Amino acid sequence: MIAKLTRRTALAMALSVAAVPAMAAETVKAVVIDGYPAAALWVKEFTNFFIPEVDKRLAKSGNYVMEWQESYGGSIVKPKGVLEGIQLGLGDIGIVTTIFHNSKLPSQAISAVTPFVAADARAVAKAVDEIAKEFPTMQNEFAA
Repeated sequence: MIAKLTRRTALAMALSVAAVPAMAAETVKAVVIDGYPAAALWVKEFTNFFIPEVDKRLAKSGNYVMEWQESYGGSIVKPKGVLEGIQLGLGDIGIVTTIFHNSKLPSQAISAVTPFVAADARAVAKAVDEIAKEFPTMQNEFAA
């Protein structure tokens, strides 16, 4: 008798839970732009690391799901036009090649004007990120 009651209770609970509508995650659409083709190192990193990492972190909360539109290779902007494309609203996220924007982002050229170089683009990017953390001026340029 108790086993039947327990099974019935479990079945009733399962059906009541199934009847409650699940809270749907909010979908956020984002257009990603870059003038370089998908084969470029930084574009590959964005596609193969950044996007999956954002998706993974959002999945933990279940509140948001990204709908990515990746537009590379000049389909929306040319290589030198990403910053302006973002400013004009042509994309939500841009892979800005900062060397093209010395007048608007002067401190971002640090990796091109310093007397040392590295063949490893990831090491350079990491070094520039560390400098940007220490000197908010670099971040403020993008905000402006």
